[in-house]
Amino acid sequence: MIGFMLAGLAGILLAPGTGMSIQILSELVIFGYAAAIVGRLRSLPLTFLGAMILGIGESMAVGYVPSSALNDVTAVLPMGLLIVALLILPQAKLSVGRVVRLRAPRVPSLTTTVVSGAVLVAVSVLLSSVITGNNLFTFGLGLSIGLAALSLTLLSGYGGQAWLCQFTFIGLGCWAMSKIDGGSSILGVLAAVGLCAAAGGILALPALRLRGLYMALTTLAFAALMDSIFFINPSVVTGGSLTVGRPDIFGMRFTTDRSFIVLIAIVLALCLIGVGALRRGPFGRRLVAMSDSQAACATVGMNITSTKLAVFILSGGLAGLAGALYGGMSKTVSVSQFSFVNSMVLFVAVVLAGVTILSGSVQAGIGLAFAPLIGLHIPSISGFTYILFGVGIVAVGRNPYGMGRVYSDIGTWWDKRRAEARADDGVTGGPPTDATGSPLAGKVPSVG
Repeated sequence: MIGFMLAGLAGILLAPGTGMSIQILSELVIFGYAAAIVGRLRSLPLTFLGAMILGIGESMAVGYVPSSALNDVTAVLPMGLLIVALLILPQAKLSVGRVVRLRAPRVPSLTTTVVSGAVLVAVSVLLSSVITGNNLFTFGLGLSIGLAALSLTLLSGYGGQAWLCQFTFIGLGCWAMSKIDGGSSILGVLAAVGLCAAAGGILALPALRLRGLYMALTTLAFAALMDSIFFINPSVVTGGSLTVGRPDIFGMRFTTDRSFIVLIAIVLALCLIGVGALRRGPFGRRLVAMSDSQAACATVGMNITSTKLAVFILSGGLAGLAGALYGGMSKTVSVSQFSFVNSMVLFVAVVLAGVTILSGSVQAGIGLAFAPLIGLHIPSISGFTYILFGVGIVAVGRNPYGMGRVYSDIGTWWDKRRAEARADDGVTGGPPTDATGSPLAGKVPSVG
């Protein structure tokens, strides 16, 4: 209660000078954490020192930095201080484990993922032939966002790594796609995947020593930094928008929205099958083990560094592929679409839909795409998506497992029903046993 009262008081003091912009107020989170991390979240004097460094540094920049570079310097100062402070923190000890309050959903089999992928493609073909106009366009965006959400399932759901810059990687994918061969070549798709995979590998370097809240802050600071320096730079993005074409694959040109939506659905289905196969294989088991207990993984000799690096590269590549398809669906994208606020909204949406299940990514993508359309039908409520975001945060606080908990409860209920049915039929779970629990097979029962 005291903490929220202090935050409210800070808002009262800041609002007259900064306004009530969601973007600006969200960036203040980074300012506050940059100062608090200097004090390692323990020392009030050091936290005050961090705040003075930020405030005086920004005032000095206004007074002495040339106006042409002022915006870049003031944008870099808080993010740079936060990243530097995080990197010089002592390396956290390996966590022994976590409290498990919920049985994880069953790992889908190959048959299940293949059938689900086929159903996704069939439903996409059917819907694309029925819906038209803005709804058709939004459905295509939802599928491409679902592909980006799938990378969160791999990284955050299986690997337990926080990632709050997904739309930044979507923007990098769009940018790479637009710069290669006129923006409509399959080489642009490969460039988008390669660039984002490399960026994911670079972003994995802090993850080798940071976890939890600190890793989330690092990715959030990276996203805000890209918004303030990269996407807003006229030499990088001319006019604040990108023109992205649709790839020509083996001579097939996807000129209509319907044909391109089918392509996105096929790509998403294949990626769902691939991520499911990874989860069932040795790499997926290493990811889940690393998420459960890094100390146990280190004890048995598992290379945590290579596992983290690999999952960040794979997730970055998936997000880059999603960005190429997202840009192709939109044809023209604004840099405001890659805001770090959208990345936080996507993360909450995936957690609500179930970050540990493959279907959660599709649900999150479709839901996030259609939320603004729902808001259009309720003109009396402005910022409907952000209201859902706030409600979602409260819901995640009460149920951090999202729809994964619902599926787990259904699985538990189904197993209980099956056990009761077997008991009613007189079917036991194994051979008969004696009083000590030893099987009676091969024994001669005593008489008298």
